[in-house]
Amino acid sequence: MDCELGNQCVIVTNNDYGVCIGGRSPGNSNDERPIKIKGDLDETFGDVCENNMDCGPRSFCEMRFAVGREGVCFPKGFNIQNFMKY
Repeated sequence: MDCELGNQCVIVTNNDYGVCIGGRSPGNSNDERPIKIKGDLDETFGDVCENNMDCGPRSFCEMRFAVGREGVCFPKGFNIQNFMKY
């Protein structure tokens, strides 16, 4: 298991791997196999962020699941509801 206690692993549909959100250690920092997704032109999906500027001009910092002040980068226009959560 790549995500720490308190995190959720969000798995992209049709993929075996995902990204950790929420908890005290979000993002790909604990991930043994960080994934790449189509539409991530900034190549920041899964990076830890505190604001949109941390993610690049075509991405945003998703903070809805944050416990602290760190969120996770997602490509703009990417609907997080397309993810399955575990």
